[in-house]
Amino acid sequence: MPNFTPSISTKSTRLFSPFLLISIFIVAACSIFYELLVSTVTTYLLGSSILHFSLTIGFFMSFMGLGAYLSRFIKKELLYYFIVIEIILGLAGGASCFLLHSFFAFTDSFYILTFLLVAALGTLVGLELPLLTRIIKSFSNLRETLAKVLAFDYLGALLASILFPIIFLPFLGTMRTAFVIGLINLLIASVSILLLGKQILHAKKLLFFSLLCSGLLIAGLLYSTNLQLFFEKNLYQDEVIYLEQSKYQKIVLTRYKQDIRLYLNNHLQFSSIDEYRYHEPLVHVPLVCNPWIRKVLILGGGDGLAAKELLKNPRIDSIYLVDIDEKVTQLCKNHVLVKQINRGALENPKVKIIHKDAFKFIEETETFFDLIIADLPDPSEPSVAKLYTLEFYMLIKRVLSNKGIFVTQATSPYYAPLAFWCIQRTLQSVFDATLPYHTYVPSFGSWGFILASNSTEIKKRLEQIVTLEVEKYFSKIPTQYIKPPIWSSFFTFPQDMKIEDIDNLTVNNLDKMKLVEYYAQSWRRWNP
Repeated sequence: MPNFTPSISTKSTRLFSPFLLISIFIVAACSIFYELLVSTVTTYLLGSSILHFSLTIGFFMSFMGLGAYLSRFIKKELLYYFIVIEIILGLAGGASCFLLHSFFAFTDSFYILTFLLVAALGTLVGLELPLLTRIIKSFSNLRETLAKVLAFDYLGALLASILFPIIFLPFLGTMRTAFVIGLINLLIASVSILLLGKQILHAKKLLFFSLLCSGLLIAGLLYSTNLQLFFEKNLYQDEVIYLEQSKYQKIVLTRYKQDIRLYLNNHLQFSSIDEYRYHEPLVHVPLVCNPWIRKVLILGGGDGLAAKELLKNPRIDSIYLVDIDEKVTQLCKNHVLVKQINRGALENPKVKIIHKDAFKFIEETETFFDLIIADLPDPSEPSVAKLYTLEFYMLIKRVLSNKGIFVTQATSPYYAPLAFWCIQRTLQSVFDATLPYHTYVPSFGSWGFILASNSTEIKKRLEQIVTLEVEKYFSKIPTQYIKPPIWSSFFTFPQDMKIEDIDNLTVNNLDKMKLVEYYAQSWRRWNP
């Protein structure tokens, strides 16, 4: 009969048995951390969070199954093989984010190499639990062993799923989190050797390699900021002058000569050299259409640039700015270079900043607004696309004043026409009057907006949009881009920005999120 476990003394058993149960708890947490880290980094680099989280978790669990199957071929020296696996897993898992950034920056085979990394991590994790179960079985009967192993395994997974988004990601970021979790795996290996050194094959060599790998990960942890900046420079090309990971997104500020750019999860939010071409049409078109606007709500817009444009108009009494990420508003309120761009708008006493999910705020507020501006990210993910749904627009309609106007950025009518006209179609199902318009922003290309209202008077003004008193308005409001001669061009769409039949598009709602599909389908033409 094979010798499944080494002979362990009674004294060692008293120490080692509880340690093994704790190890199960910890390695289960570590495995969830690795899944979340790979999913998060691939999402940051490539977008499509649902796709990458689903693929990562699916492949990871499949290879865990492979690892569990392969464990049947390990028939003796279980502790030795468990420690070897912990050392390899600690090094590979700890370096996982470093490797992912390297794959993206320096190779053209990101998906293949990421798949191989997931395969390796999943297989190693899959080997751990069966080996630990068989080792613990030597201390108790099978029924008790399985109950304890599964209980500690599930609890460890729960702990990791809570700690990752609340503590590790916002305070450490992805790369430092990976190094820390890798060190935890190596700590388990080292403690196992110290507890049962004499009874483990090649104990001294294993301890040496465990400490060596720990030293490498500690060095990576100490220099993680420099490593992150190195990869960000390769990713953004321009000088990275600010880098932070919030609980919601990665925030990067870059500079090239006079051009300051803000990126959230690698997506450009504004360029200082042409942001006015985006924000002036977003803000001033509804202000021209409605001379009664006093109270304004901005959803998103944490950079303060929409607020800057609103503050040019003296009739604006108050601005509520709702942005979910406090780190973004703090940066744009306090960073000297961003303050120069938004002219300190976020410090203006007329501006009230609220850190809350836009959907939740609209659900709960009892305040009515004359103008609501949705300056939100593109609807590439369901978490954002919910703010472009029928249900959300119905909530918007509820909190608009009698002559209120709602305006939203609506992606590019040139690059993503299906998405743009889907938003128009969805707004038409809620509001009596809508007005799509577009402009050209060099950093983004052709970009679109849609204005909506249920006021009969506003509807008449929208129908006469070209003949409104544009010259009078812009003679009093300083703008860099919008002037009366170009006003009518905003509302004329060339043929290549149109689609054959808007009525055939599906209204975007919370149940199907068709807009996400339209958005991906449109952009796939440009990024095959």
